[in-house]
Amino acid sequence: MMRKVVIKFGGSLFTDKDTTPLSVRDLMENADKYIKYQNMTRAAKEVSDAARAHRDISFLWLIHGVGPFGHFLVQDERWKEVGSIRKVHEYCEFFDSFVVRHFIENDLPVSPIHPIKTCVATDSKFDMTELYKQGLEIIQNKRIPFTHGDIVPTQDGGFKVLSGDDIAVYLGEKWKASILMVTDVDVSDKDPKKFGDAKIIKEISRDEIIKLKDEKRIDVSGGIYGKIRKLQEAAKKGIFCQIINGTKDGNLYEALMGNEDIGTKIV
Repeated sequence: MMRKVVIKFGGSLFTDKDTTPLSVRDLMENADKYIKYQNMTRAAKEVSDAARAHRDISFLWLIHGVGPFGHFLVQDERWKEVGSIRKVHEYCEFFDSFVVRHFIENDLPVSPIHPIKTCVATDSKFDMTELYKQGLEIIQNKRIPFTHGDIVPTQDGGFKVLSGDDIAVYLGEKWKASILMVTDVDVSDKDPKKFGDAKIIKEISRDEIIKLKDEKRIDVSGGIYGKIRKLQEAAKKGIFCQIINGTKDGNLYEALMGNEDIGTKIV
């Protein structure tokens, strides 16, 4: 079997995180406006093509962010508009159903795992033991586990946000797998959406203090800075980490076929 890979699809790849919904109702009634179907379809096809080329799916564990379907509700306590913080999960699961369907339509036998049902938050960390256990059972049944960012219960009856990035790092270390984060832009010295002369950063040291210019997007999971910091911690434990631009045709397929020169490596 080839090296195991945990793929984390960023919320910005599958959703529009730059457009703020007018309200919670707007987010749900006009969901299509906030979903990037083209990117989702491309990602599903390239994962499917790579799995077919390897004649194996047991090396895959998938995670996706939820974009505004989780972030918008958590920020500024907008969850109060829907009556309960627990309702946030229903919106995450609502979006998850779109993602899962797209991957199934591309002949990938994915099975969803919801963190709210399998994880518990303590004071300083998240217990993902049950999520990991269920994922291994899915793999043993020749399917692909697919999970997502979510809210999870705390021991005192409250809730905390568990990002897909944190799940990816946990699984990379626990499952002894490479971590491949797929975003909507290249990791560059400044925002490539605003500056035409932005230069791709090909390697980032596990000990390097990275400073990116004009990275202002509000993101409850930490944005690109957060991703890099978390991957640096994983790299210190011997985990191979790579960040790629999933909007470019073939990038994801090439990375899954072992091309380590795509995107940015954390070394």
